[in-house]
Amino acid sequence: MYELEILLLVFWGSLTVVFIYNWYRYLFRLFKPKRKTINNLVLGLLPILILTINLITLKNLASFDVVNDGFYITFYVFMGFAWIYLFNKLIFYFYDISWIDDIITNGNYAALSAYVGAILGLTLIYAGANIGDGPGFWCVIVAGGIGVLLWFVLALLINKCTGILERITISRDLGSGIRFGGYLLSTGVFLARGSGGDWFNFWQTIIDFTDIWIIVPFCLIYLGIELYYKKQFENENIPTDITSSCLWATLLIILAISAVLYVVPPFKENPIYFLS
Repeated sequence: MYELEILLLVFWGSLTVVFIYNWYRYLFRLFKPKRKTINNLVLGLLPILILTINLITLKNLASFDVVNDGFYITFYVFMGFAWIYLFNKLIFYFYDISWIDDIITNGNYAALSAYVGAILGLTLIYAGANIGDGPGFWCVIVAGGIGVLLWFVLALLINKCTGILERITISRDLGSGIRFGGYLLSTGVFLARGSGGDWFNFWQTIIDFTDIWIIVPFCLIYLGIELYYKKQFENENIPTDITSSCLWATLLIILAISAVLYVVPPFKENPIYFLS
């Protein structure tokens, strides 16, 4: 197993180098200070924020054999960047948001807001999957993979009902981008909790996701909010209000964090790891 982990460390490390290199290469190559300073500044800080979230989680909340082991800390940091590298491509495929074309080249602030929420949501799900004890890296992939699958499905259902992605990428409605970004980050909080905890087995992992049942009414609330703004946008043909959108996005994030802290039950502990 250790030989496999060394090979994966090299592989994920290589993907990390490719990801970071291409990320900043595009930022510097396409950087146009008069038009896109904010976009490039935010995108430039994003990999640092990803690293910070993952490091804090791995050093404090990860499996007992990871928190003080430099090899495994590095292993899971590289794995986290490889995670973003992969799902960044799926954001473009499913959401039609390109960080190069929409954000850097065209300066679409609505797309920037949604994209940042998406990347942070994916990062939180990965970090959440690292919380708790387990027998190997594959536990993180399985639990986090289920979380990401649910995250994409829920967002695509929201878009199916509201058409919000078109308002973000085509109409460039900043209010829609802010609200959707807040939603993607908020559901990332829920699914980070669903992905976390000690590993029992595959089926128990699926069952444990029912602990975050409150994500269903949460999504219905957001759906109602978005349908209201959709009607307003179509009837008045003007951009949706930015101030109220910021307030809604903030409220969604606060509600998600509060629900995870005070409504969702605590992680179950598998006693087998105390005997290790």
